[in-house]
Amino acid sequence: MIMAATVDTSFRMLRPGLPRRGHPATLAFVDRIDTVPLRPAADMRSARASGLVRMAEAAGRLSRQRSDILAQLLRATVQPADVTRSAFAPIWAFDNVARTGVLIRLLLALDRLRKSGSPHMLSPAMERDAADRLSAGLSLLQDCSGSDPAPCSALLRHVVRDLVELFGPTAGDIAVSTQIETLAMPAVKRRALLLIACNLLLHCITDGAPGRSGRRLGVSLQRIGGGRVRLTVADTAAGDDHDRSADLCEAIDDMAAILAGRISVRRDEHGGSATDLIFRHAEP
Repeated sequence: MIMAATVDTSFRMLRPGLPRRGHPATLAFVDRIDTVPLRPAADMRSARASGLVRMAEAAGRLSRQRSDILAQLLRATVQPADVTRSAFAPIWAFDNVARTGVLIRLLLALDRLRKSGSPHMLSPAMERDAADRLSAGLSLLQDCSGSDPAPCSALLRHVVRDLVELFGPTAGDIAVSTQIETLAMPAVKRRALLLIACNLLLHCITDGAPGRSGRRLGVSLQRIGGGRVRLTVADTAAGDDHDRSADLCEAIDDMAAILAGRISVRRDEHGGSATDLIFRHAEP
C-alpha cells in the first residue's frame, strides 16, 4: 500500500503503526483510511515501565568497553541542570530515555560484531576516540540558559560524523556526507535541532538494510527562503518502518515542536528515504 497523504504531520504519524499519544491516529491511504486505536493511558504507563526493565536487562549484557561508552554518552546528553524547572524539562527527559534504548541496541550489535570479526569494525582505540569526540560535542548542548544565538553549524557537522563513525559499523558499508549552512540559534533550539538530527541518524542506522553495499547517509541544513530553514536526513536505503522505536519518534516530534517545525518523510527516485524538518528562523 502506498501512502498518499497524512492527516497529521508528526514524524510518528508519517510512520505506519506508530500512533501518536493524545488523539486517534488516522492515516489517509490511496484506497482506504485506517484508524489506529490508542491504548489507555494506564496500559501505556505499564508498557513503558516494562520497557525500562528490558532496557536495564539489555544494558547488563554489554561488554565493559561498550558499557563505559553508554555511560559516557548518557552523561553528555543528561537533562541540563539549569532547565530542570522549565517547560522543556519533560521533553529532554523523555528524549534521553527514548534514545538510551536505541543506543543500547546498537552497542550490543557492536559487541556481536566484535566477536564475529566484522571487517567494518573500528579498532578499540579508534572506537574510544569516536565516543570521546561525540560525547564532547553533545555535552556542549547542556547549557540552555542563554537566549543569545549560539553557532550550531560546525557542532552539527562534527556530531553527525562522529555518531556515524561510532555506530555505522552496525550497518556495514556506510558513509555520511554533510551540507551545512552557517546558522546561529538560541541554546534551547540548538539543542533540539542537534538531538533531532542525532535521533534521525539513529533511525537510519538501526532500520536500514545492513547488507547493502555502498550505503550513504546525507545531512543538510539549508535556508529555503521566507525565513525558513530545512534540516534533511537522507538515506540511500529505504529502511524498515515496522522496526522503529515508537518512543524515539515521539521524542523527535516533541523537539520539533520546540522549533515550531513540520516533519515530512519522502522517498527518492532511487528507492531511498529522506526526512525533512522545516522551521522558521529569525536571523540575528
